[in-house]
Amino acid sequence: MIKFNKKIKNLSILGIFLMSSLFLTSFTIENDATILDQESSKSIDLKASGYWSNFTFIHVKNNWTDFPIIDGDGSWSNPYTIENMTIDATTSPTGSGILIEDSKDVYFKIKNCTISNWGLTNEDGGIKLLNSSNGLIENNTCSGSSYSGIVLMGNIGNTKSSNNNTIIGNTVNSNGNRGIFLEYYCDNNTIADNDINGNTAYGIDLWQYCSNNTVTDNDINGNGRGINIQLQSNMNTMSYNRLENNGRGIYLFDNCYNNNLINNTIRTSTGNGIFLETSCELNYIARNYLVNNGANGIELDSCDYNSLVDNIINGNGENGIKLTQLCDFNNVKNNTIRSNGDFYPEGGIVVWNYCHNNNFTLNLIENNWYIGIHVGLSDGNLFNNNTIKNHEVGLRLYSSCDSNIIVNNSISQSSGSNPEGVVIEFNCVNNIIQNNFINDTFTGIKINNNVNNTDITENFITNCDTRGILIQTDTCDNNEVWLNRFVNNAGVNAVDDSGTGDTSWDKGSFGNYWDDYGGVDANDDGIGDTPYGISGTGGNQDNFPIWEDGDDIYPTMIRNSPSPPFTFGATAPTFNITIYDVNLHMAWYKLNDTYIHFFTPVNGINIIQIDQTSWDALAEGNFSLGFFVNDTSGHLLTMGMTVTKELPPEEPTPEIPFGNYFMIFGIIAIVSIVILKKRKINLK
Repeated sequence: MIKFNKKIKNLSILGIFLMSSLFLTSFTIENDATILDQESSKSIDLKASGYWSNFTFIHVKNNWTDFPIIDGDGSWSNPYTIENMTIDATTSPTGSGILIEDSKDVYFKIKNCTISNWGLTNEDGGIKLLNSSNGLIENNTCSGSSYSGIVLMGNIGNTKSSNNNTIIGNTVNSNGNRGIFLEYYCDNNTIADNDINGNTAYGIDLWQYCSNNTVTDNDINGNGRGINIQLQSNMNTMSYNRLENNGRGIYLFDNCYNNNLINNTIRTSTGNGIFLETSCELNYIARNYLVNNGANGIELDSCDYNSLVDNIINGNGENGIKLTQLCDFNNVKNNTIRSNGDFYPEGGIVVWNYCHNNNFTLNLIENNWYIGIHVGLSDGNLFNNNTIKNHEVGLRLYSSCDSNIIVNNSISQSSGSNPEGVVIEFNCVNNIIQNNFINDTFTGIKINNNVNNTDITENFITNCDTRGILIQTDTCDNNEVWLNRFVNNAGVNAVDDSGTGDTSWDKGSFGNYWDDYGGVDANDDGIGDTPYGISGTGGNQDNFPIWEDGDDIYPTMIRNSPSPPFTFGATAPTFNITIYDVNLHMAWYKLNDTYIHFFTPVNGINIIQIDQTSWDALAEGNFSLGFFVNDTSGHLLTMGMTVTKELPPEEPTPEIPFGNYFMIFGIIAIVSIVILKKRKINLK
């Protein structure tokens, strides 16, 4: 019986070993970094750093086999390995603790080493790769030197490079220069999950022609700058990094193109959270969380064609987003910008000094220090569908701002001593203010001092404490105010101090709706029979005031987002719709002429989430979606569209990897043997 139990035990151990071996053979090798990372994850019971302690430096110059302490054969599955060493590099003739040079055609890893006291120049590192590729640098400590912690280098002539390396899980703290430094043509490297704290210059520095690198999930705290990307370093991705208490968070300088800055958290920098300077173009800055930085959340200086999308920018010391000078064709969309600024005139978004043709759309801008959006000396910009709340000035064009478009914005709940919704002043011409909802300010719209040829049309101006619109000086010429609605303004609806005839309050056949118009419409043509007099020194009037007996005006409904084509997946879509009317009553939407859902409309932007249960009940394909809104007089406005529900293809049933069939068969065989043996015992 004892012998048989030993056999059972041995068979069980054999089965476990077989299963483990077969499982390990099922890994799929996709690239060099993957295999090295997998290899590192299989190591068990690593010796503590210091197991080898009698080295002052290691220098491998394509001569791995000259070192008997280095394991491996340089293959993917068995890379050359330097690990578990403590190196005091005080007397290193190379200036570095570990220097790997001209290693291009093999695979290697440096793991679990502690290096101190290295450095003769700023290009020396505790670990340095010079013209070396396919390395894994993992779980090392390179801290406390006057120079850089980990260095990868090529050369300025691009005859040398360090590519396809992975730097993961290292500690590089309190160095006198950089934490991790890539210089000259270092491409396709991964820098992940490192602790990079208290380095004097930069936490991570990609300097000169370093492209296609991935910097992700690092803790970068208390450095001179957090991440520095400079001098034509392109197509790099910085994502999910946590940066705190650095001089600047992430800084791109000098012709850096097509970089992605995504999902980073950047807090309490002394300067800007993110700063792009000098011809950095086509960069994508999205879903970052920038809070309590000392200067601007995001600043662009002389940079074009960048996208700033879906960022949360709160509590920064100066402005949420600032375009400083010569910034053209940038797209600033769907950002949340709150509580930024400490002094006049700081605020949410600032566009200053020859910044042209930028697009600001669907941003939520609220509770910033003084101003929601401030524009100076800049032309051709679009401000579309932004929600701007609780500022002393909602949106201001100041000094030689021409041909800007302010459309479909909601500007409300202004605060301060003399709050204003939209202000245009000092030599601004050919601007358009259209279809905005302006609510709860002292002055809804103000134009002042040589502001000419402004088109103010189709705005809904309500609940202003002093006046709906103010044309302040007689130097404002050829401005047109028409098809606007002035409702429930506590002071006067309009004040015009321009010269006689300098402002047109109608278009020759129709003017504006004034809720305090005292005339009549005897011929019932929708136009008042007598002019509406405008307060102020100009002596001007609206000759064709829009008449309303009861409520003759239909509601207005504008779809802000999404844009066509209207194709959605399993999640029910959300619509952003601007609605306004003098006497709103109710609103609803109808899905596929089957599902009807009511909602309470508000004047301004309405966010409407399509009911998920109704959406789930629909099969894939095309169907109708209609939005409806009416007023208390029964005027009904409809907006319809065709939408498409398109689900992703189902995931195929995963197949068992070929090697695992052997594992399954092995288990079955072992279990069968055990059962048969037990039966023989029972028979005895």
